Amino acid sequence: MSNAVRIVPLGGLGEVGRNMMAIEYEEQMLLVDCGLMFPQNDMFGIDIVLPDMRYVWERQDRLRGIVITHGHEDHLGALPYLLRGLDNAVPIFATPLTAGLIAMRAREHRVSRRAQLDTIAGGMRRQVGPFEIEFIHVAHSIPDTVALAIRTPVGLIVHTSEYKLDMTPYSGAPTDLQRFAQLGHEGVLLLMADSTNADKPGRTPSEQLVSQTLDHIFAQTTGRILVSTFASNLMRAAQVIETAQRYGRRVGVAGRSMEQNIRLAIEMGYLPISQDELLPAEAFESAPPHEVCILCTGTQGEPMSALVRMARGEYPHLAIRPGDTVVLSAHTIPGNEELVNRTINRLFRLGARVLHPPLWPVHVSGHAARDEMRIMLDTVRPRFFMPIQGEYRHLALHADLAREEGIHDDRIILVESGTPVHVWSEGWATAPSVGGDLLFADGRRVNEIHIALLRDRLRLARGGFVVVVVPVDETRNAVVGEPHIITHGLLRHEEYETLRDILQNALRNLTFEDTDEDIETVIRQVVRQQIRQLTARRPLVYPVIVPA
Repeated sequence: MSNAVRIVPLGGLGEVGRNMMAIEYEEQMLLVDCGLMFPQNDMFGIDIVLPDMRYVWERQDRLRGIVITHGHEDHLGALPYLLRGLDNAVPIFATPLTAGLIAMRAREHRVSRRAQLDTIAGGMRRQVGPFEIEFIHVAHSIPDTVALAIRTPVGLIVHTSEYKLDMTPYSGAPTDLQRFAQLGHEGVLLLMADSTNADKPGRTPSEQLVSQTLDHIFAQTTGRILVSTFASNLMRAAQVIETAQRYGRRVGVAGRSMEQNIRLAIEMGYLPISQDELLPAEAFESAPPHEVCILCTGTQGEPMSALVRMARGEYPHLAIRPGDTVVLSAHTIPGNEELVNRTINRLFRLGARVLHPPLWPVHVSGHAARDEMRIMLDTVRPRFFMPIQGEYRHLALHADLAREEGIHDDRIILVESGTPVHVWSEGWATAPSVGGDLLFADGRRVNEIHIALLRDRLRLARGGFVVVVVPVDETRNAVVGEPHIITHGLLRHEEYETLRDILQNALRNLTFEDTDEDIETVIRQVVRQQIRQLTARRPLVYPVIVPA
């Protein structure tokens, strides 16, 4: 559509994570963020979930630049995978800390040559093809977060990134609400705003609340203190380090991603500590308990994270014991409740005291709650509004909030990942879906895994599998001899002979003359029926036909 800007959400709308959006005018494209999402419990064998980058790869000749708004994994974690599929380097615009994190990930993935970094700061501008981008400082749970004011030939687009209106942030300045107001006076065609906390009333508490709680915990605790948070939550890490120093504790770091991020943040001057001052891992157990504080990963119950390995008694440098205090400084992401609760229970069994939300105010969100969203809407006063970043209920609730603030229903754009939106000065329209599918990092592969493969993995986990080796006389079109049965994950060893006898009796002398089904299908149906009658389970069944 001529004289319209095209918005293509490739992830992050209708879900929490894998934020990625293409903004296009004519034949030129700007990409905003490139994040990942961690797999759900039923995505067996999947390492991470990626946005649908194929849309960008197929149109990479149009790509003029990539903007990464901040350093959280759900906004930059998929970038190395995107770069791997590009033929040439493309400018990547990011603030200093975010650029440092990108460079570190690029080295790990050996794509540094394709990471053409352009370091920016709040208040700066860049011209990228037909887009003039202005970077606006916002307060979030990681330093150096920016919102975007994107001037296009069609009009001004404002992308809030992730923000909150914390007037007393732990570090840095508050969100530059004055600049948002100036943009509102200038006239905003489209506002795209973070919806993550659209179901949270009031305002998000200040980071100062966490600082006060940490001070209380450190003042009252004589044993070791372990604080688990996201590896990218460097603001929380700084709070912990300063509090520990105030109470004479040395800080150690556990967890590979946490160690990498802390090392980078120290090198860049974002943390009030030097590398030499950190407590080495070999001293975690030997140091006096009242002098120990450990920063670690594991707030979401990730199986290989440091805290979860400690809870299982598998971490080599530290064993949880009575007298330890464990602080979980994060809210549980929906879908991770089972893993988190399992970890908490294990920590309690080992004698630790576990402090976590909502019982203890040891974490506050980095996202605006409903009252702050109202302020943003009233400040920017856009012609059109598009809620972004959140599950569908969050998007819908944010849309309801916009209606309450006077934005007419026909000016609210409620779509999910994969649905392109054309916006022009007087209207908007959707287009047929072009992307938004889930891509998976599955071992060394990055591709779309068919849902049937995930369904097979789920069935394997729930019911095991059975291999049936069947001798078939093709001239008589019948089973001859004894079928051989192999099972895994289905029955106890002592039950195997019963199942073997049942299946052999069902298959012995089976003929295939009176059916249109192929031999493998008939055998699979017979085996499944017998197993279902015996065990009420549905394993995967693999017939192997051997000529007799």
